[in-house]
Amino acid sequence: MGSKRRELLEELQRDFPRFQRAGQTVDAAAGAVLALSEADLRCIDVLQHGPMPEAALASALGLPAREVSRMLARLEAAGYV
Repeated sequence: MGSKRRELLEELQRDFPRFQRAGQTVDAAAGAVLALSEADLRCIDVLQHGPMPEAALASALGLPAREVSRMLARLEAAGYV
């Protein structure tokens, strides 16, 4: 592997965790401002790619179907979905 490529990969390995933490910080701030939980934000993120049946959404989120149903009702009433 070339020296430049190795340096680039090392830089990515150093910087990627900081990028992930920054994304988590932004998500937490958005959740606080919008009064949304982490699960709510994940649900909205998944649904940005298009509608899906509740069972598929529950599977994608790793949550029980009943919890997803309540979440969707709450997010819909708030105008988020």
